[in-house]
Amino acid sequence: MDICKAEHINSASMLGAICMRCGYANPRPGIGSKQWVSFNLCDLRGRSIVQRCTGITPRMRRLALGGPDVVAWLKSDGVEFPAAWVKLRLDGRDGRGYTIRQVDKREGTIDIDFVLHYDGPDNGTVSDWARFARPGDQVDIRGPRAGGFRLLPDSKWIWLAADACALPAAQAIMESLPAGVEVHALFVVHDNDERQSARFRVG
Repeated sequence: MDICKAEHINSASMLGAICMRCGYANPRPGIGSKQWVSFNLCDLRGRSIVQRCTGITPRMRRLALGGPDVVAWLKSDGVEFPAAWVKLRLDGRDGRGYTIRQVDKREGTIDIDFVLHYDGPDNGTVSDWARFARPGDQVDIRGPRAGGFRLLPDSKWIWLAADACALPAAQAIMESLPAGVEVHALFVVHDNDERQSARFRVG
């Protein structure tokens, strides 16, 4: 598997040959290379406000982010691209990239799924902030960036592999596929409690 050449490669989560943190793509020739592309979308910055907090599994928590800046930001191109991602920043913590799991333009929110890596006290990461976040908390948002995925018009099947960090991107891609596209997937999670159902278009 080709990997991201950026300095943060050791912490990047991989989906196929795409770095889900920076959007870098370098697929091997002849293995669906046209399927994976790297491109930037518009670069918007603003403040998001936590609207809802939902426990998806014991180790994954979903935050719905909204507020006036997000409502305006949702009008930008590319927010709903499969596996599009944003960067979240908090004072005193390193910014991190997270996949947009779902977009709800009616409510003016985006859902971000956070893997909870640590069970102890807050150790200063964005993931730990998400573990303790409550409605009304705020976080700076920047993006969106493309996750690197585009389905070729003549695609009959697709193969996806993801760990827990890349699972939201893989789920977003699967849910975007047209009916009739066959999916082969390998998802690696911590244990059976972390298993999630997958949704497909039927046809």
